[in-house]
Amino acid sequence: MHVLAAAAAGVVAVVVVVLVVVVVVVVVVVVVVVVVVVVVVVVVVLAVVVVVLAVVVVIVVVVVVVVEVVVIQSMLNTMTLMMMMMMMMVMMMMMMMMMMMMIMITPVGPYSSSYVMANISRARANAVALEMRLFLLSRAAALPSDMPFKCD
Repeated sequence: MHVLAAAAAGVVAVVVVVLVVVVVVVVVVVVVVVVVVVVVVVVVVLAVVVVVLAVVVVIVVVVVVVVEVVVIQSMLNTMTLMMMMMMMMVMMMMMMMMMMMMIMITPVGPYSSSYVMANISRARANAVALEMRLFLLSRAAALPSDMPFKCD
């Protein structure tokens, strides 16, 4: 009789251990699923924020360019207007770099930090080259009286 009671107690202990292990595994799986869902929601929210920022930047740039063309065109000659448009392009590039900095908080995918930093370096080099071109254009458009060097 004692052997049967001990065997029954052993079986009950094994069943309890198995149930505890199953409950722990289920809890771990639920926690992992919740964490994955939260990460996906955060990434989707960041993507939506970036898209909204891009739309706002495009709208602002279009409005500013239209205002410049309508208001300033009557007072400025064509070369100065072109230089103003180039300055707008430089400002737009800077806004894009700020958006890239916003994207940089995303840890995974094609928007990871190293990829974004490479794009920012490329954009910075492009902005410097554009600034040099703008300077040369401004020198070429200057009146002969205020030019420090002769330009044929």
